[in-house]
Amino acid sequence: MALACRYATVPADGDRPLGIRTDLPTKRAARVLLCFYREHLVALHSFIKKMRATPDEDLALARKRQVELMR
Repeated sequence: MALACRYATVPADGDRPLGIRTDLPTKRAARVLLCFYREHLVALHSFIKKMRATPDEDLALARKRQVELMR
């Protein structure tokens, strides 16, 4: 099953993860948080969206993984 990307959010500062939102066949949305590392695109975290706003816990987990990756 292929998922179509609806949009990508690119942060201006480069410190935050990129966000890609996809529509699922079940009428729900999934979010994948990514970053660039040494010319590679790395998936930091993904989850099913249950509310409009991205939960702080999911953003914190992605940022933590990004910091660990950059060490």
